[in-house]
Amino acid sequence: AKSLNPHCLALTTLLPWNLFTEVKQSPQTLKVQEGGNATMNCTYSKSSQSLQWFRQDPGKGLISLFYLTSEMKEKGRFRSTIILKERHSSLHIDASQPSDSATYLCAVSEYNGSGRILGKGSSPYFTLPQRESRKED
Repeated sequence: AKSLNPHCLALTTLLPWNLFTEVKQSPQTLKVQEGGNATMNCTYSKSSQSLQWFRQDPGKGLISLFYLTSEMKEKGRFRSTIILKERHSSLHIDASQPSDSATYLCAVSEYNGSGRILGKGSSPYFTLPQRESRKED
C-alpha cells in the first residue's frame, strides 16, 4: 500500500483553506444612467471587525472612501452600510455623475490582523439619459 507524503499532509494541517477570508463583490459591472442611483455589494466569508471601501481610477492607486466598523457612514452622494452578523456591506451612489465611473473595491481585515483581503471590484459606468422619442400620428 502507498503511504501519504508526510510533507503534503503537514502543509494541509497547517494551512487549511478555510482560514482564508473570501471576499465577493457584485455586480462586476453596472450600467447606470447619469442622475440615477448605483448600489454595489460586498460579502465575506469570515467575521471581521471592520471593512473598507476604496475607489480606484484607471492607472491610479486606491483612495479610501469609507472605513466601517458598524452600521452606516455617509459622505455627500456616497453612503455605505455594513451588517456585521450577515457579513455584508453595500456602497450606494446617489444622483450619479460620469465622474463617478471607476472601480470600487471592498476590503476586510484578515482574521489575525496581518493584512486585508480585497474583493475583485465593481465597475459602474454612467450613461447620459436617453431622450424620449415621440411618434407622430
